Formats: sequence, C-alpha cells, structure tokens
Amino acid sequence: GIGGPNLGGLATRAGSTVPGQSAEDYIRESIVNPNAYVVPECPSGPCAANLMPQTFGQTLSPAELDGLIQYLLTLE
Repeated sequence: GIGGPNLGGLATRAGSTVPGQSAEDYIRESIVNPNAYVVPECPSGPCAANLMPQTFGQTLSPAELDGLIQYLLTLE
C-alpha cells in the first residue's frame, strides 16, 4: 500500500471500480494491462502509471494468472 493502492478490501471494491467490469475482470486487466485504469489515490498521494510491471500477461502462465486472481479475490 505504500507504492500503490492498499489491497485490503480489493475483493469488495474491484467489482465497482470500473463500470461494467466484474471484480475478476478488473483484477485480470489490472495485472495484464496495468495502465488501463490507474487508481487515483494511493496512501502517499496520487497513484502513478507504470509502477507495476507491464509484462505479467506474458510471463505468468494462464494457471498462475488464474491462481493470482483467485487469491486477490479473497482480500476482503
């Protein structure tokens, strides 16, 4: 939560962050295309683009990506 938004409560917030996206879709896009939506506020001020690596869509296997998403959906 220092360099980026706090992940606590992510499962609850994710489904309402981007209109029309489910929580799972929002988290998936945030991992594979992190600059598609940059959360406006982080604990230290405005969130910046390009903080998260842009390569996770290529470096994570489909199973790893699905596992990461399922874990993040538990963060209530």
